[in-house]
Amino acid sequence: MGKPGLPALGYLLLFAAASALPGQCPGGAFVTLAPENIPRQESAVAGLDGRVYVIGGLSGSSRATEIYDVAANRWAPGPDYPLDTDHGWAVALDGRIYAGGGSSPRLFTLAPGEAVWTELASSRFVHGGTPAT
Repeated sequence: MGKPGLPALGYLLLFAAASALPGQCPGGAFVTLAPENIPRQESAVAGLDGRVYVIGGLSGSSRATEIYDVAANRWAPGPDYPLDTDHGWAVALDGRIYAGGGSSPRLFTLAPGEAVWTELASSRFVHGGTPAT
């Protein structure tokens, strides 16, 4: 069945033409990398200077920060996030990681090598489950 104005045969021909287009991405291969020390999900994640920062999450420590060094294929613990969080967001900007949302309206920042997260501000609302950066 087609939409009014376009017969079913038209949809079939359109589908056949679209499926004949070449793929947009070349094929690749999965490789095994070092596993996180604290397996979890629903974490906030940001990349900065060849490192991936994984903050909070479920099914592990909801305050843990782990830092993955891409070149060394190695995980290292970072400073604990100041509060339990999951479903948050994180972004790298001007040499710092910023994280917030999740289960709190508070915003924190961390620079590479710092021992603690610093609180910056608070929003009026909790933005859990709606991360965007």
